[in-house]
Parts: sequence; structure tokens; C-alpha cells
Amino acid sequence: GGPLPAIDGGGNRAAIRAVGPWEERPAAKPNADLAPSRRGVGRGALFPRADNGVRLLLGQLAYLNTRPFEPLRGARVFRGSPAEIGRLARAAELDGGLFSAADLFTVEDRYSPIGDPGGSFGIACREQAGSVFLLSRREPSGLGGEVVEITNETSTSVLLLRLYLEHRLGIERPRYRRGVTRRHEAALLIGDAALREREHPDPAFSYRLDLAAAWREWTGLPFVFAVWSARRSLTASARAGLRDTIARGLERGVERIPETAERAAGPLGDPDTLAAYLADFTYRFGEGEREGLALFRREVREKGLVEPGPGFFADRWMDFDFTANLASPALGAAGP
Repeated sequence: GGPLPAIDGGGNRAAIRAVGPWEERPAAKPNADLAPSRRGVGRGALFPRADNGVRLLLGQLAYLNTRPFEPLRGARVFRGSPAEIGRLARAAELDGGLFSAADLFTVEDRYSPIGDPGGSFGIACREQAGSVFLLSRREPSGLGGEVVEITNETSTSVLLLRLYLEHRLGIERPRYRRGVTRRHEAALLIGDAALREREHPDPAFSYRLDLAAAWREWTGLPFVFAVWSARRSLTASARAGLRDTIARGLERGVERIPETAERAAGPLGDPDTLAAYLADFTYRFGEGEREGLALFRREVREKGLVEPGPGFFADRWMDFDFTANLASPALGAAGP
């Protein structure tokens, strides 16, 4: 496969760069639910701060399944889509954040995963995601040469989709187009938009494929969508402060999942459905998540689906706080 266009550009304008099997179209207007905010979270907390006393600026994905990590007390927080957070990380404007896995792969020289003895922090699922869907009017194996619309929010799910369609199913590469209008044969939805689709299915699309479930069926491994990461230049004390802030937020956030689900109930689903959805995610990585992430990283690298950063092609997987190198099996195409 050719290089995957990345979202880039200044201000609120999204531009598509690089070349590939993409048809460029104007970027959609930002979803109001995803509007970024630079509001500080909490006051008076000692952490997380840089050694000069300035509160760290963190990027946080603005989706329901990231709320178990909140509150991030004492930090300045920018909330946005994976593409928005990735753009800021590539510009080195963040001290850390919950980065989409694909974006982390391109900034490994500047950022590395953060965790504690209980595991690295992030968003993963061992069975199905429930909020990353390929909608299609036909069986996915029949999408060769057809237009597949891609949400402007995605960084990682689009790579997972390409791996599945092009290398698992082995079909002729579809014509990927940024922006979801639902006027073509298929569309990739993620996050809260996918939850709304799950709650109120569009009858125009006969097929709905959960991409995390497809990855599990293919590899037998969990899929990691996002990884909490920190700037490599942070001092040990600043990194420890951020690690403690994330851990404390997660401990409280998991306890409050029923309350979070109750507050979010409505177009995304009822409280019981949303509580079960949140409980299906893994927020600390074990061996399975680390292996799944290493395999995904290797596959998108070898198949040319990401535009690598300066540190991307290092032989070893870039330092988790708690583990060494990982070996991963190769992926194969679907059998006859």
C-alpha cells in the first residue's frame, strides 16, 4: 500500500498531505461535541507540573470511552479528535496526552508510553470496540474499486480498516475519501458518532463490521487504539507526577463508570448499555495489549501505511515504562 495521508494544517483548517488512493474533498465542519477546549482541570494540585512550575499541557481524546481517565487534576487539558491531538503532537505542542496509536508511531522520537507497575495507560479492547464501525451496503469483500468514506476524526482506525480490507481480505484497494456523507458504498465511523449509529442504525447499510472484533478474529490479540504518552524531555519527577495524576484519575474514573454512563445516556444509549460499553475497554495494558500494539505497529510500518517520524524505524519498540522489547507474529491474508 501507498503512504497514508495525514491530517495536517494550521488553525481550524484540515489539509490532506502525501499521496495515495485518496480523493480529496473539503473537510467537514467540526463536530460540536468534539470542540477542543484549553480549560484547566482542577486547581491547586501539585501535579502534573514541569520543573519550572508550569502545569503540563495534555491532549485528551474527546470521546465517552476516555472519560474513565478523568479528572486529570492540576493539568491544562486540550480536548479534541485523534486527528487534532495527533497534529499537536507532531508539532511538539503537548507535554503528553492520550495519543492515537498511529500518531504515537510517528512521534516516537519525542514521546514514549507512560505507565506504572500496574501497566501502561491507554484505550484497548479484547473483544469488540462497540464504537469503531465499517458501515457497508454490501459485504466488505465486495468493496474493491468502491468509495469508502472516512471520518475526518480518525488516525488509527483508518489504518486498521486498510489492513483488514487490503491485507486480510486481499481485495483491490477501495477509493478512500475523507468526510462522511453516507452517499457512497461504505463509511468508517468512530467514537460517539459510532455509538449513535449503534443506537439508531442507518437502514441504508446492510453490513456493520466492528473493526476491533475483526482484528481479534484475525490475530487472536486485543487491539490498542490509544496510548498515554509523555514527552521524552520531561524530567523524572515531572513524568512521575503525570503518571500519578493519570493513575489517580483512572482509579476514580473506573469507580464512577455507572455515573458517567447515567450522565451520557440519551442519543448514545441507555445507562446500562453505556456502562457495559465502558466496562468492555481495558485502560491498563497487560501482555496481550502490548503484543497487539507491537504487531499493529509492525504491520503498518512494513506496509507503508504511516509516514514515519525520525525515530520510527528503530529496531526496538520504543520504551514502555515497564517492559522490554516485544516479538510479534506475522499477519496473513484470509484463507480460501
